[in-house]
Amino acid sequence: MPADRPLSITVLINNYNYAAFLARSIESALSQTWRRVQIIVVDDGSTDSSAEVAQRYSAPNYLFLRKQNGGQNSAIAHALPYVEGDYTIILDADDWLVPHACETVAKAAARTTPNAVMYRLAMIDANGRAVGVFPNEPFQTADLSKFVLLHGYVPSPPTSGNAYRTDFLRSAFQFVSASSSFCDGYLSWAAASTDAVVSLQAVLGCYGVHGGNVSTSGGCDRARLYNNNNYALDHARHLYAWLDARQVSPTSWHDLISAYGWRNILYFKLVDRAYPEFSWTLCRRQGTAKFWRARHHGAWKQIKNILFIVAGCELGEVRDLIQRLRP
Repeated sequence: MPADRPLSITVLINNYNYAAFLARSIESALSQTWRRVQIIVVDDGSTDSSAEVAQRYSAPNYLFLRKQNGGQNSAIAHALPYVEGDYTIILDADDWLVPHACETVAKAAARTTPNAVMYRLAMIDANGRAVGVFPNEPFQTADLSKFVLLHGYVPSPPTSGNAYRTDFLRSAFQFVSASSSFCDGYLSWAAASTDAVVSLQAVLGCYGVHGGNVSTSGGCDRARLYNNNNYALDHARHLYAWLDARQVSPTSWHDLISAYGWRNILYFKLVDRAYPEFSWTLCRRQGTAKFWRARHHGAWKQIKNILFIVAGCELGEVRDLIQRLRP
């Protein structure tokens, strides 16, 4: 990365059937105050008018790519060979950047060239009202790698709230399995495991909350919660592979499932008899241990969740025993 020139930023907009939001996302990238910006829009086999929207725009720094539908990870993988920027912002098509986002990221990254620059996103509802900030918890600014190994994650924004050093992104993306759909949590946690992260308090983008979000920030019913938990388990597997390649992995990928991940596993084991591969003993041991360590969640949440896990596992074991004893 040459030290004698300003850093360049690629804004990689991944889109699937978000024609209603895509123009706003593209225009936010085209309106950046930083001049060294490349814009790539990759459409993941949309069946709406997304392609027509993307093709309205033309600029020397603008590239539109189309592919068959395969999920966010496949869209990112398809676009990565075309990325020219020193840093890459993976912008979801229903999100958008403030005009000085790339400039702020480039100047912050220039000091230490970290693997990731994280920043906050304003949450904007369908009526254009600000309804919060994402993430709304403090960033972890010290002992990042230790925090990752202990808790399986670090507080971090969703995809659009990160700028990744492109060579790091290409390296980390090799550990994303082809069968998984999303990689945002994994990438930010992998970057944190290297202790090379700059966290900015500034709000540099907007997260569109419209009811169709994959993230729980868009509202969460039971089916969506189940899918989100499966995505989180994929992130834990990817993170384990990344750490294992660097010879700093824990004993098992189970150790990288977060406290709330274990709580969700227990919930779905009880309600839907899902996750039979996780025993009640494993859920009890890992879940209670993770919440015991998670003092940053607050004492009440910590105690409440430990009690839920212990009681839930006991209930599940009794239920299974009764079923086995039935004629």
